Amino acid sequence: MSGEVLVDLHVHSLFSDGSDDLRSLVERASSMGLSLLSVTDHDVTSHQAEALSLSTSMGVRYLCGVEVSSEVESLGLGVHLLLYGFDPASPAIADMEGKLKAYRAERNAAMLLRLKEMGLPVEMEEVRSIAGKELFGRPHLAEAMVRKGYAGSRREAFERYLRRGAPAYVPRRKLKPLELSRVARESGALLFWAHPCLDVPHDLLEEVARRLREEGLDGIEAYSSYHDPLSVKRSLEVASRLGLSVSGGSDYHGLYKGVSMGVRVPAHLLEWALELSLKALSLEAGRASSPWSSGRRNR
Repeated sequence: MSGEVLVDLHVHSLFSDGSDDLRSLVERASSMGLSLLSVTDHDVTSHQAEALSLSTSMGVRYLCGVEVSSEVESLGLGVHLLLYGFDPASPAIADMEGKLKAYRAERNAAMLLRLKEMGLPVEMEEVRSIAGKELFGRPHLAEAMVRKGYAGSRREAFERYLRRGAPAYVPRRKLKPLELSRVARESGALLFWAHPCLDVPHDLLEEVARRLREEGLDGIEAYSSYHDPLSVKRSLEVASRLGLSVSGGSDYHGLYKGVSMGVRVPAHLLEWALELSLKALSLEAGRASSPWSSGRRNR
């Protein structure tokens, strides 16, 4: 690849808190001419083999991905981390997903209890019906509250009840960066920090990235729909100084967030992604029994 390419390595589907199904996402990526795609749903990976197959059939290069909430404990700072290029059949990935499902179920029950105590009861099955699956996120709960007349819109439900610090908000237990780094190593993946300048101001960017790197971080999402040109510049500078790889993604959620799919990234910064996508393609085509067996790419 040369020049700038249109990619999206941070997209959500209805398997977590996005509105689009997998086929719609891949068809959109194909029609836009995206060079690389990764569906990075929160905490869930069971659909990655299907996403890889759909992408391959439509001529879109694909990376298996997942987004996981974590925390830099020494700073008390929440961060979102992305795993890219893992083997979807890896036991380490299955174990991670099992823990995350348990944490999410625990949190969902606690939020419903808080709403009930506030005189705003919502049944678990109502939200599951909206989500179309057993586990759900706050956007699905917000929609349930709108349908029951507790809020005029999903935005109002978030602002009054579900956002961080609101009465029904419950923090979720998180996996530590070091735990996620171990999962990445064991599954052949790379670990990236999502939309870093959304999480921290520019003057803290390098300190946080350095601490995450000490715990196994491989790269940062320098090109993000949330980053203005100065944020991109600062992210690239930090990545260069710390020897981190660079990614790009929109955080597209379909109808649930006003973000368009696709970001432009200099192609030479994505050689790591091309390498992983070719390994995924070889697995899909059955040309390698275990394309991840060589382990993680060296920094």
